[in-house]
Amino acid sequence: MSENIIGIADALDYINTLPIAIKHRDVKPTNILIENEGEENERWVLSDFGLSLFDTDTNEIALGTLMFQAPENFDSGSKASIESDLYSFAKTYAVILAGSKAIRQNNSQYFYDSSKPSLSDDLSKLIEDRCGLPKDIAERAANLLNIGTNNDRTQRLI
Repeated sequence: MSENIIGIADALDYINTLPIAIKHRDVKPTNILIENEGEENERWVLSDFGLSLFDTDTNEIALGTLMFQAPENFDSGSKASIESDLYSFAKTYAVILAGSKAIRQNNSQYFYDSSKPSLSDDLSKLIEDRCGLPKDIAERAANLLNIGTNNDRTQRLI
């Protein structure tokens, strides 16, 4: 899981740092495609760029899926931003860590399985256990997750 989530983070970083940056605006678990699920060569791919914008676009209304939108997206006149993509990514990672998976229903609709456990107070221990990471790396990942979901967008970038 850890290598795959890093791959998604790398993809998001790549599109956000292109000479003309792309803002995804809809990062969420159902927009992560999984190839060869459960196999040794499993690979996750960021998908669905239907709401994406180039940094030069003038129509920068913040859109996306309610559960994964950054708090500032609900302010009147808010604009899409790289920071809001980071927030959506951190929320996506939190849902994946909690074991909540998107479940396909009727081949087209998705919902989240709320019967799965939620994130515990000891986030670094959860990451260490679920991802099989050494304690120091798990602590850094927990710190990054906390930074990524900060309600103050200016505090999300390191």
